[in-house]
Amino acid sequence: MKLMIGWTDDDAMEEIWFDFPTKPRFASVCRECHGSRTVLVPGLRGLDMTDSVREDPDFAEEYFGGRYDQTCSRCNGSGAELVTDEIDYELAEKQHPRECAMIRDLWEQQRADAAYSAAERAAGA
Repeated sequence: MKLMIGWTDDDAMEEIWFDFPTKPRFASVCRECHGSRTVLVPGLRGLDMTDSVREDPDFAEEYFGGRYDQTCSRCNGSGAELVTDEIDYELAEKQHPRECAMIRDLWEQQRADAAYSAAERAAGA
């Protein structure tokens, strides 16, 4: 998993990319087609088809018959995808100890900033 870390050193922002080790991939149900292997063509996604289906029986037959479906591009029609969402932190600590420490510091700073902002909002600031 590629991860960008930026930090300030002597008022200079640096961006460094690290290739962190990840846990083994596993198969999961496709997030796009939800395992059906097909999706509705992009032009019809998100549209309310209720009236069209009710008023045009030929369209309804084509719509429910799959005429407007296409092979899912995310899983290539398999219904599943390989997922690796987790960095293997134990191995990352061994390979990139300085960078992992920086990440922990950044997360801690973000948590502290969020808590401070919440306290200000609660106080009416």
